[in-house]
Amino acid sequence: MQPGIDNFILDSELVPYDIVNNKILSFALLTQRSRKHVTAEDLKTKISIFAFDLLYLNNDSLLKENLWFRRDKLHKTFSQANDHLQLVKYKDADSFEEIEGFLAESIKDCCEGLMVKTLD
Repeated sequence: MQPGIDNFILDSELVPYDIVNNKILSFALLTQRSRKHVTAEDLKTKISIFAFDLLYLNNDSLLKENLWFRRDKLHKTFSQANDHLQLVKYKDADSFEEIEGFLAESIKDCCEGLMVKTLD
């Protein structure tokens, strides 16, 4: 995170993550985690925050800005942090075939699917 950031809201998802092999794991692993009386030793499944949108920054709502602006601001403000925070991989696509190819790549990388948003 860049210096001077006082507050922010990210649109993100917690994902089970294999830090050693740099790989997304099955989302079902999160449901196997204990919910009561949890100790550090209980947390065998590590998680990473995958951020895909910046909604609020330093007391300013970014909701009226387009995704181009918010995504640029996200990447300029945050960087990956030891696999605990990751910025999602994205593709700007102009055709169904490009989206279909990116979906196939995402599935191969153990993602559950794609989030599709308009940029403007």
